Amino acid sequence: MKNYRSLEAYNFFLSGWVHDVVHITTLTSNFIFRARVGRSQRVTEKPHTAWVAVDKDGVVLAAHCTCMAG
Repeated sequence: MKNYRSLEAYNFFLSGWVHDVVHITTLTSNFIFRARVGRSQRVTEKPHTAWVAVDKDGVVLAAHCTCMAG
């Protein structure tokens, strides 16, 4: 994440493709983030739901999206 400005995901966030980011508190030192993500090809349909679980160092533990690629 130290070079986050060159990441494609950061550029999508700045461009407005990511909506309603929510932080879910856990009892451990892990963090869960959930967001609605706009579709890249069918922009008129409802957005996908994506979530990611990370630890306090930023290591991704698990992630999922409702798109076909998952």
